[in-house]
Amino acid sequence: MNSPKKRITTYRLTLELDHIIAKEAERLGVSKNALVQMTLTKALLPANNNKQAVPVVAISK
Repeated sequence: MNSPKKRITTYRLTLELDHIIAKEAERLGVSKNALVQMTLTKALLPANNNKQAVPVVAISK
């Protein structure tokens, strides 16, 4: 399903990062795509009109 407001984009990830994303998405009960969208949105869009990026997911092994 493509929304007029969305675009399909491909990014290359290391296997390790893909695995971390998959595990975190499963833990949260969301798709990998949803997790990446949530993380990028929170990291790149201003939070409450604050121009500073906000870290979202702590990556640990």
